[in-house]
Amino acid sequence: MRNKTLFYIMPLIVMLVSLLLVLYYRYHAQRFENMAKGFFDYQSKQLYKNIDDAKNSSLALAVLLGENDYIIDCYENSDRKECLKNINTIISNLNSVVMYKNLKFHLHTKDIKSLVRSWNNSRYGDDLFPFRHIIHEVANSSKPVSGIESGMAGTFIRATASVQKKGQILGSVEVMLDFEYISNFFKDQGIDLFVLLDKQKNQPRYKMEGDDIMRDYFISNYKSANLNLVPILEQLKLNDGGFQIYNSHYFCIVPMFNYINKHIGYYVLHINSDFKDKNIFQERLFLNPLF
Repeated sequence: MRNKTLFYIMPLIVMLVSLLLVLYYRYHAQRFENMAKGFFDYQSKQLYKNIDDAKNSSLALAVLLGENDYIIDCYENSDRKECLKNINTIISNLNSVVMYKNLKFHLHTKDIKSLVRSWNNSRYGDDLFPFRHIIHEVANSSKPVSGIESGMAGTFIRATASVQKKGQILGSVEVMLDFEYISNFFKDQGIDLFVLLDKQKNQPRYKMEGDDIMRDYFISNYKSANLNLVPILEQLKLNDGGFQIYNSHYFCIVPMFNYINKHIGYYVLHINSDFKDKNIFQERLFLNPLF
């Protein structure tokens, strides 16, 4: 009789234990997911702060360059070689600053034509008016401006200020920062950042190394990006934005807007919840359960 009772009770006990384990697993997974969302919410705010800091830093540098005697003199002398020499000297002096490691300068004439590109001495004189809104704004207002904008050399955090002497506008100077510094900032914390630029919305543009890595997007920070994740990125619904999960991979997708508030792509933050891939989120989660 006792064995018969156990025969009926044991399956119920097994079912109950299994149910409790399933509920516990779901609770744990939901808790982990909610904490990941909170983590990404903070990191996305940190991302935008870093971008704003880069805008402000580049703007301050552009203003200083616009008042630099060597820059003003080469404009007055109409000497491109002197301008190129002077800006390359400045770049060399700033190269030790992490944010300015890949710094570029672009000098423009007062009628919004290219005068000197620090990265390409052979190309100048081309008209920038049709697609360079920041330069156009500075030419109209004589006030310094910063923002994200696309150009032939790619999409950068750009800041432009007028070059003046005794109230006379000689032209303008532009500071260009890429996204590698910000990407490496997150990488140091075990977080991957992808700066994805919609190929259709970031034209005209010269063909560059890495342009063919993704089907519909340029990876602006491809030199520091974790390219092993590209196959997963291709499967994400980027247009949906927000928090998305792919197996053990957690993604946060936030929109990217340029200077005229046009949507041009996405910032994608990533962590791997797999314990084999330790990151700052896991450290916070398990060292401080309340996060």
